[in-house]
Amino acid sequence: MFGNQWHKKEKPLPTMIGLGGGATGLAGAGGPTAFTVTGGNVNANQPGNGYAYHVFTSPGTLTVTGEGVLHLLMVGGGGSGGGHMAGGGGAGGLLYTSPTQSYPISAGTYPISIGSGATWGHGNSKTPGSSGGDTTFNSLIANGGGGGGSRDATTNGGSGGCGGGGAVSPSNSGGSATGNTPNPNLTVAQQAGSSSNGSSSSSQGGNGGGGATAIPWAADTPTNYSPGPGINFAGGGGGGSENGGGASGNGAGAGSGGNAGTPGYNAGGPNSGSGGGGGGHWGSNGARGGNGSDGLLMLRYAI
Repeated sequence: MFGNQWHKKEKPLPTMIGLGGGATGLAGAGGPTAFTVTGGNVNANQPGNGYAYHVFTSPGTLTVTGEGVLHLLMVGGGGSGGGHMAGGGGAGGLLYTSPTQSYPISAGTYPISIGSGATWGHGNSKTPGSSGGDTTFNSLIANGGGGGGSRDATTNGGSGGCGGGGAVSPSNSGGSATGNTPNPNLTVAQQAGSSSNGSSSSSQGGNGGGGATAIPWAADTPTNYSPGPGINFAGGGGGGSENGGGASGNGAGAGSGGNAGTPGYNAGGPNSGSGGGGGGHWGSNGARGGNGSDGLLMLRYAI
């Protein structure tokens, strides 16, 4: 889906890496202001591919002097799965630069918020899942994923960056994908949640929607900010089942749905923005949904 976009390099700007968490360029007398970037987590061991990376896994501020272009990826927090034969949580919306895109940025101070993954937090496990939080940067929004529906609440999946899955019995619809900011310099990856496949004893709740099927920077991301081998950003949680096995998540890294007697699984990978699995069948008490994963913002630029 993503190809080799993260291997494409824009023409390097006249910069050099500086100390203290940023890149610093040198400008001649009377020339343009040097392009410098500070803020976020800067990996001390850059992958040696000609780029500097700034990663935000919690709220912060990006400070820019001069003008330049960025590659970026931002994902909202994943939604949690619903409880009891439930739909999976939707992934956070995913915004990223494609191989033919770059994101221009001017001097300024840019507040950043990172969407939290939705946690279950319900003593009663027969309740719908909750939506994840939004990730925001420079008027861009990657919306948090929608929560999965619950059989006992007879709910559809919640809407969000990617929609939550619908619950079993009666068949309920998946939530819509909404709220992600369109931008001509970015690609928006989003997907509606799936409907459940019926109301029989072998039915499953619908999977949460997912926006990604591969890690965009698999070959060259700083390893301590990658979700992990084989784990994608923005995977939708799997639906829970009454008697059969729970559904696998929509994309590696998403939480799988629970089956008879088990809860939904939590989303895998820190800051992947993936959704939690829907709860399976568990007597008269239902089974809890899995938690969603927190979101992330990663920026990179040629050095």
